[in-house]
Amino acid sequence: MFGIPILELAIGLCFVYLLLALICTTVNETIAGITGRRAATLEKGILALVGGDQSFKDEIYNHPLVSSLKDPSGKSKPSYIAPSKFALSVMHVVKSSGKQPGGQDSLRAGLKAAETKPYAQALSTVLAETALPGEKEKSDQEKIEAWFDDGMDRVSGWYKRKTTMWIYALAGIVVVTLNADTIRMSRILWSNQAVRTVVVEQAKTRTQAEQSTEPLPMVEYTKPNEPNTGVPVRPNGSSALTPSESDLLGKLTGWSGPIQEWRGLGTLAPASGSGADTSTPSENRSLTPYASFIFRTFFGLFLTIVAVSQGAPFWFDILNRFMNIRSAGRAPDEPRDKSTSSKGVTANAQ
Repeated sequence: MFGIPILELAIGLCFVYLLLALICTTVNETIAGITGRRAATLEKGILALVGGDQSFKDEIYNHPLVSSLKDPSGKSKPSYIAPSKFALSVMHVVKSSGKQPGGQDSLRAGLKAAETKPYAQALSTVLAETALPGEKEKSDQEKIEAWFDDGMDRVSGWYKRKTTMWIYALAGIVVVTLNADTIRMSRILWSNQAVRTVVVEQAKTRTQAEQSTEPLPMVEYTKPNEPNTGVPVRPNGSSALTPSESDLLGKLTGWSGPIQEWRGLGTLAPASGSGADTSTPSENRSLTPYASFIFRTFFGLFLTIVAVSQGAPFWFDILNRFMNIRSAGRAPDEPRDKSTSSKGVTANAQ
C-alpha cells in the first residue's frame, strides 16, 4: 500500500544520497584546488581558442590584467578570467604588435602584421562579423568577449566530463568505505520507524534551510577579485554535513552490522544434504547464503555508487519534490481525528 512509510523511505534514500554526494563534491573540489585542475583546463581552452599559438597565449597570461588574477604566491595560474579582462588583454597585445599601437585602426593593423598566425586569422574572422538587420552593431571588445564566452562553453564541457569521472571514482571510494549499501539502508529505514522519522526530520531541516528551485552549481566564486577562492556549493552552510547528519549517516552505514551478519550465516546455513556428516558442520554448510549475501551487498553498493554519481544538485532537487508531496496532505490511511488513530497509523503519523 502506498502510504507515508513508502514516501518516507524514498525521502530517506534521497537524503542519504544527497549527503554522500556532498562528501564527494567537497573532496573533488579540494583535489581540484590542490592539483590546479580547473586552471589547467582553462589554460588548455584558451590555447585552443588562439589556434594553439603558445607564445600568444603566454602574452595574454603575462598581461597585467590577467597575471593579477594569480594567487598571491604566483605559483598557480588563474582558474577564472572575466570575458572583459580577456578581451582587453587580447586587444592590447594585438595592438602592441602593430606598427602604430596607438592609431585608430591599431587592432586591425596588429592583426595584419601577424596575419600568418592562427590567432590572427581567428580574430580577424571574429571582428569581421556584422550585425543582422535591426540589431545594434557590436564593438570590437564585445565581439571578442562573445568569442571567449563561446570558447568557455566548450571548456566547461571538458571540465564537466573530467569532473564526472572523478565523481564516479570518489563515489566508489566513499560508498565502499562507508558501506552505504542501498538494500541494507532500505531495510533499516523500512523496519525502523524511529530512524525513518529522524531521517525525514533531518531532510526537512536541510530543505528548509535552502529553499532554491534552481539547480545548484558545483562551485561558486564569492570574491570576484580572488578567482582562486572558489568553494563547493552546499545546500546547507559552509560545512559538508552537520554533526547530526554525520551521526545519522553512521546509523545507516558501516561494516560492523554486515560483518556480524556474515559470521552468523554459518549457524543459519542448512546442511548440504540429508547424508551430510554432522561431525564437520563447517565443511558441509551450503554456500548459497554466502553467495546471496555477497551478491546482495555488491548490488546494493553498485546502486548507491550510480545514485551518488548523479551529484548533490540532482538529489537536492528530487528531495525537494518528495518533501513537497509529503507536505501536500494526509496519507490515505491517516484518520481525520488523530486522537483516535490506530496503533499502526499513530506510529507513522507525521
